[in-house]
Amino acid sequence: MKILDKMMDHICDELEGAWEYTEKYLENKAKGDQRYSKYREMAMDEINHAEILYSFAVEDINKLGRVYTLSGEEEEKWEHTKKRFAEKVAMLKHTLAN
Repeated sequence: MKILDKMMDHICDELEGAWEYTEKYLENKAKGDQRYSKYREMAMDEINHAEILYSFAVEDINKLGRVYTLSGEEEEKWEHTKKRFAEKVAMLKHTLAN
């Protein structure tokens, strides 16, 4: 489903940005460069954006469910995406907590 794919692309873009900032956070923290805190802040902003977009996707999928039934393949893809999203966000937050 193109709508689901587009939503997930936007969420993934935000998470990719969060990973890039997280890598810079770790790099700067390891060097003792005080900019690490700004990279952490930017990574958390990207995570927040991804979480907002994810909540929009959940709402949209629920609304769509009133008029359209996801196929087995679409449902499987959505379930896989939800699991992957939760894992990535948890990993990012864990890394940034240190």
